[in-house]
Amino acid sequence: MDRTENYTRIGLADALRNHPHPGCIIVNPELKFIYMKAPKVAGTSILRHVMEKSIPNIIHYKDHPVPFKVWLDTVTDEALAEY
Repeated sequence: MDRTENYTRIGLADALRNHPHPGCIIVNPELKFIYMKAPKVAGTSILRHVMEKSIPNIIHYKDHPVPFKVWLDTVTDEALAEY
């Protein structure tokens, strides 16, 4: 028996939906951009002082909870393959 049969594989979309810290996920659907912010390493400073100033229409859980939730609930693995 193949050991991998004991594990359930999920796609990237489901992995993002099940991420324990949705506030770490920053996206721009138009530019097909995802940034996974690491906790406790100046990620918020990078977001505020670099990303938000240079990348338009970034959405993330903290400042844009409704658009972020819509994106997260509707994004598919096929769409994420283009990111």
